[in-house]
Amino acid sequence: MSATLKSGGLLVASGLLMAYKPRLGIVGFLIAAIIGLWMVATILIQDRRSRKRKGKS
Repeated sequence: MSATLKSGGLLVASGLLMAYKPRLGIVGFLIAAIIGLWMVATILIQDRRSRKRKGKS
C-alpha cells in the first residue's frame, strides 16, 4: 500500500476520532504529517539523484 493512501486514511480516521478521543486524533494527525514530510523528502532526494545521473551521461 502506498504512503499516500496510508496518510489519507490516517487523516480521515484522525478527523473522525477528534470528537471522541481528541488526543488520539492529534497523534494521528502528527503521524500523517511525518509521513507527508517523509514523502516530500524522498521525492526530492530521488529527483536530485536522477538529475545527477542524466548529467553524467
